[in-house]
Amino acid sequence: MNIKDYLCATCNAEIMEQTAEAIKEFGTAYGADLTILNKDHINALIKGKMVGFSDGEYVHFLVAE
Repeated sequence: MNIKDYLCATCNAEIMEQTAEAIKEFGTAYGADLTILNKDHINALIKGKMVGFSDGEYVHFLVAE
């Protein structure tokens, strides 16, 4: 199986300000959690690694193009 087989066709990502208002405008769907990436996470993404995290119910993966 290819990693792209896991791609969420309906997911979207936007760059926004770090404010509660921006979260409200973007929408929360069935809930909203804040996940903070540190410099190590960002550097790993830049180097072609994948960052995975769990919100306790779902598992999420981030990759950089």
